[in-house]
Amino acid sequence: MKTNIVYSVRRVSLAAAVSLLAIASTPASAADDSLFLELGGLQGVTKLAQYHVQSMLADSRISAKFVHTNVEHLQQMTADLLCVVTGVPCEYKGRALAEAHQNLDLHNSDFNAVTEDLIGAMNKAGIPFRAQNRLLARVAPAQHDVVTK
Repeated sequence: MKTNIVYSVRRVSLAAAVSLLAIASTPASAADDSLFLELGGLQGVTKLAQYHVQSMLADSRISAKFVHTNVEHLQQMTADLLCVVTGVPCEYKGRALAEAHQNLDLHNSDFNAVTEDLIGAMNKAGIPFRAQNRLLARVAPAQHDVVTK
């Protein structure tokens, strides 16, 4: 049963990975920092962002979209977005997700690949399953901002 849940979440998650970038548009309540703490605080969120970007760059389904990307900048923006989506007072200084992704010709399959990469990164970081689902639920709405095709 757990496998079915993971599979279902992965399908929603693809949108979530790319949604990570859209996270800024769906902040959680600032009074609840439990997800941020479950992710390991700022150090954990930063590590998760690094793992996620490494995973995307190694993923043949999506890596071509990052050929001309400043990897350090992408990791920082990903960390900032993850932090914001957890509901703590972080600041994302990047472009709006829709603007940042408008010329990338992203499809739902791209979003799904990025989401699967996020799940893999969360597993590598040792993030509990419940926290993974909470994060994915907050990231998923970004799909509408990043998928353009």
